[in-house]
Amino acid sequence: MSMRLKVHFLFFFILSSIALKAQFGVPLNDNCSQSIKLTQLENFCSDDVDLFSTEGATIDTTEGFGCQTSFQPLGVWYNFTAITKFVRITVEGEDAGNGLLLTEPIIGIYEGGCGNLNQLNCVTTATGVNVAEIVITTVPGKNYTLMIGAKNNSQGSFRLCLNSFNVDPEPLQDCGQARILCDKSPIGVESVVGFGSIRDDLDLGSNPAIQFPACGVVEDASNWYKWTCDQPGTLEFTITPLKQFDDIDFVVYEFPDGLENCNTKVLIRNMISGENQGQNMNQWAVCVGPTGLISGDGQDGESCGCQNGDNNFANAIQMEAGKSYGLMVMNFSQSGVGYNLDFGGTGTFAGPVPEFSIEPITGLRCDQAFTIEDRSRDNGNPLTYEWYFGEDATPETSTEAGPFDVNYTTFGQKYIVLTVKDQVNGCEVTEIFDIFAEACCEDIDPLVPTLVNAVDPTCPNFSDGSLELAASGGSNSGYTFSINGSPFVSGSEFMNLPDGTFNIDVIDDKGCEGSIDLNLFDPDSIIVNAGLDSLIDLGDMIDLEGEIVSDNGRDYDIVWTWNSNGTEVSCVNCLDPNVFPFGATTFTLTAIDEFGCEFSDRVAIDVDLNYPLYIPNVFSPNDDGFNDRFTAFGGIAVQEIALLKIFDRWGNLVYEERNFPISDTTFGWDGMFNNSLAEPGVYTYIFDIQFIDNNPPREYSGDITLLR
Repeated sequence: MSMRLKVHFLFFFILSSIALKAQFGVPLNDNCSQSIKLTQLENFCSDDVDLFSTEGATIDTTEGFGCQTSFQPLGVWYNFTAITKFVRITVEGEDAGNGLLLTEPIIGIYEGGCGNLNQLNCVTTATGVNVAEIVITTVPGKNYTLMIGAKNNSQGSFRLCLNSFNVDPEPLQDCGQARILCDKSPIGVESVVGFGSIRDDLDLGSNPAIQFPACGVVEDASNWYKWTCDQPGTLEFTITPLKQFDDIDFVVYEFPDGLENCNTKVLIRNMISGENQGQNMNQWAVCVGPTGLISGDGQDGESCGCQNGDNNFANAIQMEAGKSYGLMVMNFSQSGVGYNLDFGGTGTFAGPVPEFSIEPITGLRCDQAFTIEDRSRDNGNPLTYEWYFGEDATPETSTEAGPFDVNYTTFGQKYIVLTVKDQVNGCEVTEIFDIFAEACCEDIDPLVPTLVNAVDPTCPNFSDGSLELAASGGSNSGYTFSINGSPFVSGSEFMNLPDGTFNIDVIDDKGCEGSIDLNLFDPDSIIVNAGLDSLIDLGDMIDLEGEIVSDNGRDYDIVWTWNSNGTEVSCVNCLDPNVFPFGATTFTLTAIDEFGCEFSDRVAIDVDLNYPLYIPNVFSPNDDGFNDRFTAFGGIAVQEIALLKIFDRWGNLVYEERNFPISDTTFGWDGMFNNSLAEPGVYTYIFDIQFIDNNPPREYSGDITLLR
């Protein structure tokens, strides 16, 4: 089976939704009704970590299907229109060095509208596995919906890839019954094992100009394809194994006596390179994985193992019109896993050509019939037909040749799909053509959007506002809504909005349009003034002077907080507390209203750490009640004297005392040593003074003179 694509895409992607997500916090495509349209699906792979991320998503269980109800993932939604009969969907999450964050992804696949989804599959991953993949059967021209989430409430960026192709539904493994190809549409083979009814002779020695050691290669895990050249030119192809390091071998033949005669086939390309047994993989990795034919390679093939200069590719062939060719593909690794086969080059394959005409080709409108006539070329053999005009077309499908009068009940992009099948050799080709049905709004009431409900943000600078819309007039059905130029979605409620002006556009299924501008407003702020910054001495107290001005009518509470340990505050819920900071401290006054909105201001109180202290240099312990003990004197900035030591001139310890009050003359040295009067003279002291700033004690030393 093959397919010929003729698709004219209107490339519409949603750059504006990136800004919406960054501004509003929750992804725009947080639920099914707001799913994002994916385009360019032949080989689509996302590269935008903002647009393809579940960060900020919520749980959507409204559809009630297995993926949502079983795992309740924080998912985001996408949709696409199929362009082939099979699509491989891959979600890649976190891996070393790839910058992605999603773990253990989940894929939900659906058909139908968001209010009536039918789940086709729910793909989950094993614990620790961060890549999810599935191949689904699709109808070209039909719309499908995807939900991307993860297990265990994982959130983060991911890479979404969609590979559209035509799978070989029943791989044929004998040369005599090979799959006949009509064009160069891509082919996907999910699994390949065995060698068919007979093990074909590979005829590796059939061309004297191409001689490689056979290395004991025999047919196994094989598929056969054959075709006849229509327009001469080059043939290139790439075979990509679905398992990364599988060893794919292939042989290309010419069939000089026609497609039916396999006995006289002549080898023209031979690719049997692969692993070098017993060597490290980095010495032969180039000889496994993708393989094929490319122009300018310079080699007709590669022998077994991996030799210097091998690259797993051979030179493209030059096809001649009317000549027949064949390709045998083998998975030498015998993993049971298949491959993708993509053709290139300038030559073409002979076969039926699906074509049709559309009248009128321009000016097409919904609710207006147009004519489709078959113009297919049959290559001399009878054809069967399979038409698909679309879900909103009358008729929707047909297996007749036509002509048809088709009417679309809705406006927009439409896909017409025609598959023709050669009844003799079984090859089939599909053409997809897209057209645009213009709006049909004449003679009906204007479309008028109206506001159902507006919820302003709870607090200034919050993004929790919402707008709910409705519409009337127009076709009275199929309304979709857009906010500030974002993609149209069927959901009419927009959540997580900040304050501002929002332009809401509405369009219905006939293309009738309406618009409305709406505003959301932040509540009035509560004005908080924590007072003026001040400088005080260590040990001083100060009264803070807070002030609150509120015009929003909301009740509120106040609280003081600060950023230093040990600071004493007389009250935390009054405007003017007395505070006793031991160092530079920032005090924050916060008003919290009844909705939890917080309004704050700060005041800085700096403390001059001058450590005021007085230590005498003479004392006279003669019991006259004056200057009888030696100690240190200070104010409230001193917590205590942690240590006092007295030494004589020879360094002998004369006196020691710990942890006693400052400025208290009942403590300190009384002039005694070993229960005797110390000799008059000069002595050395050391004080360790503990101040209230919570720093380690500060040391002071000097001389003290004892008089008698």
